[in-house]
Amino acid sequence: MKKTITTLFLVALSLNLTNCSSDDDSGSDTTNPEISIQGPEADTTYSTDDYTILVDPVSSVTLKAQGTDSGGLENMKATVYNANGNEVFAHTQEALGGDIPPTEMVFVKKFHTTTAGNYTVIFKATDKSGNSSTTSPRAFEFID
Repeated sequence: MKKTITTLFLVALSLNLTNCSSDDDSGSDTTNPEISIQGPEADTTYSTDDYTILVDPVSSVTLKAQGTDSGGLENMKATVYNANGNEVFAHTQEALGGDIPPTEMVFVKKFHTTTAGNYTVIFKATDKSGNSSTTSPRAFEFID
């Protein structure tokens, strides 16, 4: 009877140990980064003329967003689309964290066009685990 109880205990213990694995994904990063658009302000108007840079309306848009992720950011990207939905500009800014990616990142890039019309910008942030977030489109306009 003692052998049977001991054997059952050992079998139960070994089954419990085989269910514990070093491949447990419970600690892996599955949280998407957060993005805050800081520029352009929604529905702002800009000029297609290069010479208006010192007067209002300004001639270039500052595309600016801040990304955060507790696990570290890999990169941020801004993509500008025209009114037809065609991509007219894209720029990716890589994190400069080396082996330790930054938990915060600010994307800043100027955009200018000589083509009047309505435009939108979408920002995307990707963390070191491959999780990503995309903002809603932010609208702005260029006039002649």
